[in-house]
This record gives sequence, structure tokens and C-alpha cells, in this order.
Amino acid sequence: MKTSYSFFTFIPVLVAIVSSVLARDNTQVGLPDGAIARLGKGGINIMQFSPDGSKLAVGTDVSVWLYDVPDGNATALFSDSPAQVNALAFSNDGKILASGGYGNPTIQLWNLEDDTLHSDFILTSKSNYVNALVFQGQMLISYDRVGNVSRWNTDTGIISSELVKIPAFPAIFSQTGKILTATDSLGRIHIYDTITKEKYSILADVELKKELQCLSIAPNGKTIACGGRDNIIRLLEIDNDNKVQSLIGQTAGIISIAFSTDGKILASGDSNKEITIWDAENTKKLRKISGHTGTVNALAFSPDGAGKYSGCLASGSLDGTIRFWNPNTGEELVSFATGHTKWIKTIAFSENGSTLVSANMTGNVDVWSLNGYQEIATFADGECDYAASVAFTNDAKYFVCQGLNGYTVTFDSYGFGYKTRRSDNLEILPVQMWDITTGEEHYGPWNKTSGNLLAFSHDNKNLAIYGSKILLVWNTETKDELFNTDTEKMFRIDEMVFSSDNKMIALYETSRNAKIWDLDKPDEPYIQTKHTTDALGFSPCGRFFATLKVGGFSYPKPGKIFIHILDRFPDGEPIEISANIHGFENRLIFSPDSKTIVWAGTLNMRSNVRIKLWDVETGEEIRTLSGHTEPIESLAFSHDGKILASGSFDGTILLWDWEKISKRQEMVK
Repeated sequence: MKTSYSFFTFIPVLVAIVSSVLARDNTQVGLPDGAIARLGKGGINIMQFSPDGSKLAVGTDVSVWLYDVPDGNATALFSDSPAQVNALAFSNDGKILASGGYGNPTIQLWNLEDDTLHSDFILTSKSNYVNALVFQGQMLISYDRVGNVSRWNTDTGIISSELVKIPAFPAIFSQTGKILTATDSLGRIHIYDTITKEKYSILADVELKKELQCLSIAPNGKTIACGGRDNIIRLLEIDNDNKVQSLIGQTAGIISIAFSTDGKILASGDSNKEITIWDAENTKKLRKISGHTGTVNALAFSPDGAGKYSGCLASGSLDGTIRFWNPNTGEELVSFATGHTKWIKTIAFSENGSTLVSANMTGNVDVWSLNGYQEIATFADGECDYAASVAFTNDAKYFVCQGLNGYTVTFDSYGFGYKTRRSDNLEILPVQMWDITTGEEHYGPWNKTSGNLLAFSHDNKNLAIYGSKILLVWNTETKDELFNTDTEKMFRIDEMVFSSDNKMIALYETSRNAKIWDLDKPDEPYIQTKHTTDALGFSPCGRFFATLKVGGFSYPKPGKIFIHILDRFPDGEPIEISANIHGFENRLIFSPDSKTIVWAGTLNMRSNVRIKLWDVETGEEIRTLSGHTEPIESLAFSHDGKILASGSFDGTILLWDWEKISKRQEMVK
């Protein structure tokens, strides 16, 4: 079948539309061994303009993206080991960009004259997490998670450091590097003078115990702005006995905050997709700015005298866009860049192998060309505040979504993890299905339901919905109900999959036994595994059913994969494969020929995201792969079996050369 996307409308908005050649180059920069391309740019953590305003550096969950202003041409700056970027700093002359972040102890120095890594020396922090960076002339100052403030001479690499016993994050340096400010889990704000090495004080306002999420220091180094989940911004005057003034008027938690270059204006972004502009001197609200369709993650002001966008406000959002605004009027100047989405929830290949589709946590669908590795279309009819569950048919034609509105999801900009918040007007949308090749909604009895989990059968004909303690299956062509069973005794279902012949459906509760129903025998009870389960999958050949039990506190032994032979299940003993896994966020699938098991998950540390392969017949571990910086949510093979795709919380999809990565060789550590 030739898949067509003729219904998509392309809007010629952006000065940041990148040429096809440049886009392809960016998708193939910094790839791990065995990967073909990386689709997506990663969720935004931090943004900063160069001193002259000619460049905008964007730190994402996987790399640094460097944009030319005003034309928007983008360059991906990837190190040898992709890692989150949570800290950025330009040198005073704008020729060097320093970057660091979570899960990588190395501070990268980028030579911006040729966009290459500074090769003279490597700056390695004593921690695997760099929280903040700032230049002082030829000195680069860093602050890491274990409390080290280090000074690096960027000409010689000589380092000096001292241990500062202040909390880890959020943390920020003043523009000159003189002041370091950080918060702790109790909402206390700690202030440290990096020159005198004097700790000013600890501000312990009882009202601040609302989980502070962002900090900004005014250019004069005297005022600190902080915001958190209580919807209030507080201004602290360092030289005035830490006097606190409150800015009240936002209706949602404050995620990002920034002072203008003259310190007169303060901008704040919230989880309700809005930006508020404040008069920082008179502590008055000036205006609201709307336009984003997702949480505003990062804000940055362009310096004055920077040409076309001098003094503008840049905002980066979970909706994947960076936008420029006139802070004095609230006018949107340009939608500057796209592609910075977060949390890829599911992926699927078209049958002809020309495209891959992905859906993110807001229910938006992106269509990617596998020829040019570019996004060629989007489908936004499923857009909502949070897509609780999404699924594609196996041929990437139909898309189903369970959406929620009035449900806020905010992500940690200093690592990974997320928090949710329900508003008083929470709206649970009905389950909806679309033919994304035509844009038409496909109506059926599912429109009268809601569900926590959605899954399509492999022949694309049946839709399963788990929700409200009921498991339902419909034929999407005839609209007939095929299966209806009560699951009231089950606590929380984590995953649901069909067998390859579409006659069985399996699901499991968190750390409990996996259960299988025979859809042809709706009146018979389920059968279940003897072992508790942390991931499951059916083989394409129809012979095997695999479950994973990870090691951990409740199961102190190394993890195991149990391969059950369906003809003997549940009485026959499974084949056991030792899997040294003590992780979480697990996914498990078989290769198209059923000879290999593919696992994705995190090993111990949250930054240790891996893909592992085992030989089904011998139990031999074939290979370990890395490349994502946050948990992998979805795995899928192309229909010809040549590509494995992995979609992650980090907002990217990695395409892997299956022939290359499935060859037995020395494991990649």
C-alpha cells in the first residue's frame, strides 16, 4: 500500500525552516554505533543568547542546538556521548560555548568559529551532573551536584575548586559569576559569593516550601527571582536583608523565569502555557502572552543592539516550538524553530517503509520521511494537555488517543522524571480514532469510553481498551464488541499487548503476574505466569511469550527473562535467560524472525538508559546499545525487518541498523 499524506497542510511560517540537506546532516550528527539517524531534537531545558545576540544556544535532553539569528539555521552540537544539557555559558567574546548537564561529567567547550569541540583539553567534573556554568574572562566557573565550585582556565586547562555545601538545584550564577544561588528540597534559597567564598545566608521563608522550580538573577547581581508550584514569584533583595516581594497573578505553577538585559522586565512561563511580563522595578504585572500549546520550559532575552530581534523574548515550550516575542506589546514576532518535542509515546512504520509516525505526550502525531530523515507532516487533531494513552495500527494508518485536558505535566529540567497536576476542571476526553492518511475521524463505540491503555491487534482490525476495571475489545471495521471482561481485582495495569495471531491478549500489573486471555473463549478465566512481571511480549512466530523480571530489592537475584512456549503454557516450565537488569521503565519485544529478544530500560542510575539483545535459542547476550538519555517508551521494527526504532522520553527517535546491531560481537559498554 502506498501511504499518502495529502491532507496535511504546510504553513510557510518559519524563518527557521532548515534546508533538507542541513536537516539530514543534523539527524546524523553524534550517532551511537549502529544507529542510522536520530529524529527529533529533544525537549528544551535551557536557552541562552550569545553576547551579541547573533546566536541562540538551546540545551535539550540530548545535545546543544545552535541557531543563527535571525535566519534560524540550526547546527546540532553532539559530543561523543549524548547527554542532557542543563547548563550553558558563552564566553565574553562569544567565540566559545560551554555546555554541561545531567549524566555526563564532561564539560564541553565548543569553538563557535567552526562548531567543533575544543580539542586542547577536556574539563571533567567530579560529579556526573553539572548544574551551572559562567565565564569570568578566560576562566570558566562550574558548579556540580556534589557541591564543587570549580574554576577552569580555558587557555591552559588548569583547575582549582572548593567544596561548597549548598544544595544541588535549581542553581544559577549571576552574569559576572560573583553570585551562586541554589535551592534545596525544603524551598530554602542559598546564596554564595564565589569571590570572597562567603556564604551570605539561607533564606528559609515558610511559604517557599512549595517546590521551587526556577531561578534568575538580575544583571546587577542584587535581585533574585524565584518561582514554583504555588504560582507566586518572589523577588529577593540580597543587599537589603534578603527582603522578599511577591508577584501574584499567575494561575499555574511557574516553570521558567528570566530578567531582561537591563533588569527592568521580568518574564515568567507557566504550566498553563502562558507567559507573564512584569515590571520588575515596580512589581506590577504588565501583560499576558499566549500562543504556546504546551508548558513554557525556558525563557531568554536577546541583548539590546542585536539587530532585527534586539531585546526580544525567546520562549521554548513542550509544544516543540521556540517563539520570539516583543515583550513591550506581547506581539509574536516569529515562530523561530520547531522539533523540540518531549516524550515520544509510540511509533510505527508504514507498510511500504517510506515513513515512520510518532505520537508525543500531547497527542500530536509527526510523520517522518525515512528517505530524507525529515518531518514531512503533522497531525494535530488529537492534541490535548496530556495523552494518557496512544496507539497506532501496525501499518501506521490509524491513530487512537485517550486525551485529558486540565491535566498538567511538568518535566524536571535537571535530570528526568515528571510531575502531574489535575485542575478543578479536569476533562476526560472520549477515546478517539483517526485515519491519519486522510485526516478523517473513525467513529465507533470506543467514542463512549475512556481508557488507561490502548492497543491494536497485529492485523489492524481490533482495538483493545483497558479502563474503569474493564477490558474491552472491538472490531474496528464492523464495530462489533468481541470481548468484555471485568478486571476489578487488578490494581494498576502497566502494559497490554496482542499475540501475533490476534487471538490472545496479555497484560500485567506492576510487579505482579502477567495474565493472558483467549479472545475466542470470553467466558473462560485468564491464565497467568508463575513469576511476577516487569515487561512482556509475544513472538511474531506465534510460539513464544516472554516476560521479564528485573532484579532489585524485592527480587535480590539478577533479573531473568522467561520464555514461555505457548503450547505448554502455563504448565510447562519456561526457558530462563539470565538478564543482569536492575532497572525500570522496561520494554520487551521480539525481532521479526523471533530469534532475538530486544529489551529497553534503565540500569540502576536514571541516566543509564540501554537497549540489550539476547539470542532466544542460546540465551547469549548479543549486545548492549546506548544513545538515549531518558527512558525508552516504545520499540518497533520496520516491516522489512531492517530497522529497529526506539522512541524516548528525551523527545527523540533513534533508528538502528538491525543487521549491524544484531551481529554477535564484543558488547558495547
